[in-house]
Amino acid sequence: MKKEELVSDLEAIKGYIEWEMPLNFIITLDKVIEKAKQKKPSIANSTYKCCSCGTKLRPGSSISRRIRDEYCPKCGQAIDWS
Repeated sequence: MKKEELVSDLEAIKGYIEWEMPLNFIITLDKVIEKAKQKKPSIANSTYKCCSCGTKLRPGSSISRRIRDEYCPKCGQAIDWS
């Protein structure tokens, strides 16, 4: 499943249950949806950092993408490297 499909499905679920579930459940679902949306990392002094919590990220290289963080290791934010 693509990340865009995941976000779309979570938003649809929220729409169905919004009036029937406790407020804390809806707030948690909103947080999950926000983390699933890809965001570009911030760059300072050639260091990539998570846009949500500021944790240092591993950008990988053009040769090897195995060491690239697709998600923040601390908060779980999806990272958009494009």
